Amino acid sequence: MDYTIRKLDAESFMCIAELRGYAKDDEDFIERYNRVVDKKDDCYAVFVNDECIADVTLTYVSSDKAAAEENIRAYMSGLLVKEDYRNKKIATALIMHLIEELKEKGYKELSVLSDTDNVVASKLYAKLGFQRENTYDVEDMSFDLLVYRINRAL
Repeated sequence: MDYTIRKLDAESFMCIAELRGYAKDDEDFIERYNRVVDKKDDCYAVFVNDECIADVTLTYVSSDKAAAEENIRAYMSGLLVKEDYRNKKIATALIMHLIEELKEKGYKELSVLSDTDNVVASKLYAKLGFQRENTYDVEDMSFDLLVYRINRAL
């Protein structure tokens, strides 16, 4: 399957609304859009022909240093692959693309917060080399902070 991975700008970001089923006035959509426009975050998407089939957001600065710290650790969130394209290594390709982008920018780590009950995500992140750094319990849910060390020895 031929696909391309692109960093979205303000104009191309609108494809995310369709992929995620957002209304363009949805608060989450507007917040994500504004963070991309303000260059606080980058959003990457995977396209097959002109169809947006996956996306993920990278955050470079956060008040939570465990998640992201400028020039050191970026935080990945919102990874979504359209159902018809799952189990085709799209998420793997997208994450590896992010890692290469971060490596070029001099970042040392990529973090992600994953629901501990999400077995599929946990397996993917473990397979790619992410390691659990911490676990957070929020009400009746539990999340693992997973970290990929970009320049680790292979």
